[in-house]
Amino acid sequence: MRSIRARLLVGTVISAALVLSVAGLSLYWMVRASLIAEFDAALADKARTLAAMAEIEDGRVELDIRDLDMPEFRRADRPEYLQVWGPDGQPLFKSPSLGHGDLEKQSVSLDSPRSHPTVLPDGQAGRTIGVAFQPRSGGEDGAPHPPPPDGPWLTLALSRHTQEIDAVLARLWYLLMVVGGAAVMLTSAILVWVVDAGLRPLRGLASRIGQLGVADLSARVEMPDAAAELVPISDRLNDLLARLQAGFLREKAFAADVAHELRTPLAGLRSTLEVSLSRSREPDAYRIAIQESLAITRQMQAMVQNLLCLARLEAGQVQVVREPVDLATLLHECWEQLAQQATERELRIEWHIRPSCVVETDPDKLRQVFQNLLDNAVHYTDRGGSIDLQAATEGSGVRVEITNTGCRLSPQDAERVFDRLWRGDANRRDTGAHCGLGLSLARRMVTLLGGDIRVECTTGGCFRVQLSIGSSERRLALAGGQ
Repeated sequence: MRSIRARLLVGTVISAALVLSVAGLSLYWMVRASLIAEFDAALADKARTLAAMAEIEDGRVELDIRDLDMPEFRRADRPEYLQVWGPDGQPLFKSPSLGHGDLEKQSVSLDSPRSHPTVLPDGQAGRTIGVAFQPRSGGEDGAPHPPPPDGPWLTLALSRHTQEIDAVLARLWYLLMVVGGAAVMLTSAILVWVVDAGLRPLRGLASRIGQLGVADLSARVEMPDAAAELVPISDRLNDLLARLQAGFLREKAFAADVAHELRTPLAGLRSTLEVSLSRSREPDAYRIAIQESLAITRQMQAMVQNLLCLARLEAGQVQVVREPVDLATLLHECWEQLAQQATERELRIEWHIRPSCVVETDPDKLRQVFQNLLDNAVHYTDRGGSIDLQAATEGSGVRVEITNTGCRLSPQDAERVFDRLWRGDANRRDTGAHCGLGLSLARRMVTLLGGDIRVECTTGGCFRVQLSIGSSERRLALAGGQ
């Protein structure tokens, strides 16, 4: 049963039926117990009255019910039955209604009478109560005297039909069944209306969701009068739609940027090859064309590798292997790959690295972060400018700053430097040199290593990165220039 409506209806109807059944049965048994208790109380009072009127004289019990005006012991229709037994269990007295029959003698407590259901001599259902008593002794003057202390104990049994109680209980059971069945049907009808009314907002929400188009992710589920329980659902759904829209827009822009980035080097590669094939040339000219094509291919390969690395980072497919790393050694190794380019641009580099700057992290991934930051600083530093590298412990961490002169970023641009395929030159005049993936890759690497990266635009420019330092729980702060 997959329908919420059907589940609610079946569950509530069954629950209502169970509650009504339990309530009806409880009411029936309480009424039955009350009627039987009243019946037994009246029977016990009458049995005590009869026992108090019994006399024993010359060893014989005298209980003349004819003198007591008790026709119920003599009538033919639903009579009452009375019998008295002596201490030896022999019958001493029987009412005329018993005739030659006998009542069943029960063991009776001396403290209180006992009643129980029984089948009467006429075959009808009834109840019998037994009483143990000492009869009074009759005097010579005819006046009754209290029972002697050593007098015999007799047993009296009084029986009465229960047809009236049975009839009342039968009518009560019939009424409970009729009323209970009608209540269940009425409850079911009300529940159908209530459940349908309660599910109406859900149907409205489903209708609004069904109206959302695949081509337009800007639409939202608007339910100003929604129930309180549906507000979190519509809010989460709108949040999901907003994230999907942002994701599609980002991927759309990313695809356009990748196409733009690849178009320029591919056009250059094609142009170089077509010019080389347009006419016969000297071997040196072919060699130069091949070298230019190789350089363009390497640039494209680097961009594809960065894209692949970003994809793996975002998919969580990159593992971190931590080990102690000397920051000074790592920074010098990364700078050696850029030293020739820095010399060609007449850049000055100043080192201010304090000893014992050791970090416990993944050396390969941290090297990739430094290479991207240093390459970015070398490329964007003005010709003849300077780059300053600083590393020192600071509080519970280590701060490394890479500062360069000639920063052209505005505070608004600083917020976008870590976006994929974004560069400071909006016109992309240096397409092929930097494709805007290095800083984005560095940021995700830093996040993977447990740190944070942020940028500050000051006179000269400054990037700052924070990393966790393994078991020592120190922090590493990196800064590089734009």
